Amino acid sequence: MRFKALLVASIACTLFYSCSKKESTTTPVTIPEVSGKAINSFTFQEVKSGRATVNIQEDSILISVPGSALLSSLTPVITYEGVSISPSVTQPIDFTNVVKFTVTASDSTKKDYYVKVTRRNTLFVGSKNLLVALDTKDGAQIWKYTGTAGFAYSAPALAGDTVFVGGAVDGNLYAFNARTGEIFYTKNISSTGIEGSPLINGSTLYIGTNDDYLLSINTINGNVKWKYRTYGNVSSKPVLYQNAVLFGNYNGLLYRLDTLNGQYNWSLSLLGYIGSAEPVLHNSTIFFGTHDSIFYAVDAAVGKRLWTFKTGTGLPGGGVANGNVYVSGYSLYALDEVTGEVKWEALKGKGCYGSLTVDNGIVYVKAADNLLYAVDANTGATKWTTQSYVNAAAAVVKDGMVYVASGTGWVYGVRASDGQSLWGYQMGIIDNYNPTPAIGKVAEKYPITISL
Repeated sequence: MRFKALLVASIACTLFYSCSKKESTTTPVTIPEVSGKAINSFTFQEVKSGRATVNIQEDSILISVPGSALLSSLTPVITYEGVSISPSVTQPIDFTNVVKFTVTASDSTKKDYYVKVTRRNTLFVGSKNLLVALDTKDGAQIWKYTGTAGFAYSAPALAGDTVFVGGAVDGNLYAFNARTGEIFYTKNISSTGIEGSPLINGSTLYIGTNDDYLLSINTINGNVKWKYRTYGNVSSKPVLYQNAVLFGNYNGLLYRLDTLNGQYNWSLSLLGYIGSAEPVLHNSTIFFGTHDSIFYAVDAAVGKRLWTFKTGTGLPGGGVANGNVYVSGYSLYALDEVTGEVKWEALKGKGCYGSLTVDNGIVYVKAADNLLYAVDANTGATKWTTQSYVNAAAAVVKDGMVYVASGTGWVYGVRASDGQSLWGYQMGIIDNYNPTPAIGKVAEKYPITISL
């Protein structure tokens, strides 16, 4: 009996010692602090869902927004890992320059991100009684103005935060807020309408009217600085050379006036009227076509005719690059800039129509077969074509994209490398004689100075 009691005591003692030893060697479990500190998404309250393009990298965030966005006042909407982020995202922030955001983790470590926001280009297109602003990303409408002015002739022009265009019906000069489509002001400058396209330099705008005038206008308030009567419809877009403005009229005259006061310098008589042809200035020579199918090279300083070329049909358009002048007409021609001699002829007999565009070694021109052609500027070989029902609007090229207004009432965004159409926007009825669109980045404020 005594043996059993000793045995029980021994076992109890062993168990107690064993348990005590185990408890005394156990390491306490601790939960580590979370050190996550990352931005996962970034957008803005003022930008519609899906309209911002965001690229989050290791320590930088690149964001593009529509041209309607006001960079100086954007309120961030951010998801992130961490306990805090600065600066505060509850108030608008000025993103005109790069902004640094700092995410702090629960262990007090930090990570910096540098955020750069840019506006995308905006495309402005006019037709009959419409003027629209489109996001070049995908052709989404930013704003649309509908009226009775008639925007089928005067091409819009962007300067700073303002789009200027003339009304063919009401004779008003319109100044639109480029971001919103709100009208800053209108000024009636013609009793018979405006078919001329504006040229802007700093705070001065030059434009021709159907009642025979070329006007110099203060862009800030629309007041006329001076005007000159030519006794012929002025529909051509002016060009600037030194301290002079050059333009043509329906009486078949090319004029040069002093930009300061509109004083007459000289005029050159031509065989046909210039109409709405858009002259090109290069190396002190002005190049333009007339309605008698003749393309001219004229010394811009003294008004001397340097050479002419018969294009065979229509109103020739031109572009200059690498010592060549490219001219539309019965075919597409490459002429020597100095002599006017033909270097090559392409698209023979296709009837190349109206204005053309030269960019990065490619000539973009419309033809009577309702195609837009991309042609190698060195050889005349066709690189690609895409359907674009013919009208007078030239293609606009920017950042690897070609934008073209078609005679069917559609505007297309086409990839410059292969002609693939990436998006389309339906405006409705567009005149076969609608103007070339304007493209550019809308500025925060006006005025700016255009380099010439």
